[in-house]
Amino acid sequence: LIASVNLRRHPRLEQARDLFMFSFYCRGMSFVDVIHLRNDWVVKDTIFYARSKTGQRLQVGLLPDLQKIIEKYRTDSPYIFPYIDSVYTQYRYALGMINRYLKQLGRLLHIDLPLTTYVARHSWATIAKNEGIPISLISEGLGHTSEKTTQIYLASFPVDAVNRVNESVAAAVGNCIKKGGGISSV
Repeated sequence: LIASVNLRRHPRLEQARDLFMFSFYCRGMSFVDVIHLRNDWVVKDTIFYARSKTGQRLQVGLLPDLQKIIEKYRTDSPYIFPYIDSVYTQYRYALGMINRYLKQLGRLLHIDLPLTTYVARHSWATIAKNEGIPISLISEGLGHTSEKTTQIYLASFPVDAVNRVNESVAAAVGNCIKKGGGISSV
């Protein structure tokens, strides 16, 4: 819904959405890292960068949707998103502005959760978890140095999903018992 809504009549919302989707497509890249990305850090089909928070070096494959966003905002600036320079006060101002526009976009689309730049990061991690991606890979994708940190981003699996797993395990045990294998072979 967010990715496909036509926002040509709302350029500020469109820009906020594009930053949100860029972050999402970059495995939940943090906003500070998104706005500091430089054009020369995109080499062939990969974005290379170091996380501002940890210094960890990461690589993100350049998806077609990422390439479209990069081309949309390309100027003579060294930054992918050139409307922000690297001064911290401008970063904080831009973060607040983008989050205000994202919240407005969320209300426009009737999304219950207030959209923020953080939601893109959290959403990527949660969807990856729900797709069965191992926590270790999600952690690496987010640029965390510890899987414990990754757990913060991940919502619990729904109770019904855990119950289905339990039913499946119980059925497997039941099948072993019926075949004469007994509990010890489980």
